[in-house]
Amino acid sequence: MAKKKQREARHQAIVDMNDFLFNYAHKTLPDVPLDQLAEKVISAAKPDLKGLDGLFHDNGIGREDNFYAIGLGFVKDYYDLGGEQAKQETDKLAEEALDYLGGHSSDFVRWEH
Repeated sequence: MAKKKQREARHQAIVDMNDFLFNYAHKTLPDVPLDQLAEKVISAAKPDLKGLDGLFHDNGIGREDNFYAIGLGFVKDYYDLGGEQAKQETDKLAEEALDYLGGHSSDFVRWEH
């Protein structure tokens, strides 16, 4: 039961991270069609999340202050981690979030409409 709750909580954090990221990308890149937005974001973020800074031209605000901060808050609260452990777990969560976005981009397109 504990594993199921953990999976559900982690999934919700991933959805929240992607919801913000997709919404922010849509506002920041209004000329990119919604059906191409997730691919553009994922391409910029792989292999390094700092690629989002160049995509958004925001000096890291979208990446650090929002997308990553949502994940870090979850990791600190749910797993009671801090310091380097929290950063490492948040890095994993961010990768999972981008993978999820790639497989579920149509969900975020629907929500954005």
